[in-house]
Amino acid sequence: MITTMSQAERTEIANAIKAQEVKTSGEIYCVVARRSDDYSDIIMIYAVFLALLLPLGIGFYNFIELDFARSFNRIYLPWNDTPKQADFVINIWQILTLQTLVFICAAIIAKYLKISIMLVPKFVKRQNVHKASLEQFTAHGIHQTDARTGVLIYLSQAEKMVEVVADKGIYSKVDKAVWEDAVVKILAKSKDGDLVHGLIDGIETVGAVLAEHFAPSENDVNEISDSVVFI
Repeated sequence: MITTMSQAERTEIANAIKAQEVKTSGEIYCVVARRSDDYSDIIMIYAVFLALLLPLGIGFYNFIELDFARSFNRIYLPWNDTPKQADFVINIWQILTLQTLVFICAAIIAKYLKISIMLVPKFVKRQNVHKASLEQFTAHGIHQTDARTGVLIYLSQAEKMVEVVADKGIYSKVDKAVWEDAVVKILAKSKDGDLVHGLIDGIETVGAVLAEHFAPSENDVNEISDSVVFI
């Protein structure tokens, strides 16, 4: 996927929206997001998990090197005991220091190498994309059209996911499979890098649905901008 569009491509999408809205009193709006969340909380969870695993790794290493009892003493040596010179002793402060370093390194690597999105479970990404799409639906006033027939096409590039959010005026009249079909069409071309025509395919699908249920009125006005928005 791409993160920007040329002015010509934006105009092409706007013209596609206008062409569909001529056939209906409904409204179509497009938002393209670079990502729906920074997933910093997920990064922290993985970093904490790795830090907590560290003592177990040290314990396992000691267990296979020495007998169990000696391994236990090497890791959790009492403060007043003196170890043998050959023993590798790790006290509680050393463990805490190593855990802190592991936590910091894991968080930095995930954050700045931008691999965090690959570590996020799909259902978490889906929830964040859905939440972000509803926020954009409200933020741009799509729910304020006269007949409540606004439809938002929201695409999140990092997650490679699309949400089609329809207001209650149209949602109750259309089968869910229709919106899913629009999502499939958008993703089919977007995943190959053709975001513009992927969105246009989705716009045409949504436009056909709106035209079927909401014919244009004589005094119809364009209530929402036809421009695609990048965030």
